[in-house]
Amino acid sequence: MKTGVVMGRKSSSDMNSREMTDEMKEQSRTLPFYFAFFISCVVLLCLMTSEVRIFSDKGWYLQPMLGPAIGLTVMTILCFVKLLQGAMFFKYVSIASIVQYITRTVSAHRITFWAMGSFYVYVHALSVIGFLLSNLVLLLFMLFISKRLDRFWGPMAVLAAIGIVVVFRMVIGLWMDDVWLYSLLPDAASDFCNMYL
Repeated sequence: MKTGVVMGRKSSSDMNSREMTDEMKEQSRTLPFYFAFFISCVVLLCLMTSEVRIFSDKGWYLQPMLGPAIGLTVMTILCFVKLLQGAMFFKYVSIASIVQYITRTVSAHRITFWAMGSFYVYVHALSVIGFLLSNLVLLLFMLFISKRLDRFWGPMAVLAAIGIVVVFRMVIGLWMDDVWLYSLLPDAASDFCNMYL
């Protein structure tokens, strides 16, 4: 004779609803990325015509913005589809989940953010300290943040910076504006540095 009562057995619908809720919360953690990526793609598409000169008389295949425009359009559409698929998860997105997503992303990709910041500084330093010094500082900084700066890679970075200058300034003949730092030198040295460094 069974004296006990069957108690506390969870129905399958309760288990499924709990699992779905956990799944929805997990899915909602990626929505901030797709939303930010979608907004970035839309902004870049809107700004593309103002940033790139359009050569309408030369044919569509000569327009330099055609390839990026196609890629950005595809990424925008795919992000929009992903956001539509995740629309039911929006109610689970909270400020805490967005902050948690940002902190996890920054901590997981901190070297990437350092690299982006260093390229931003590099582009703006070209007209201030010149092509050679900008490349050298960028290469040394990248080696430093990747923990590879030592007695071997330091001189290799110097040689690589010299090689970049030789290829882009002397072989290709890349033109750049006059550098502010070189204006402090005598005229002959300034002309030489602006032409080759």
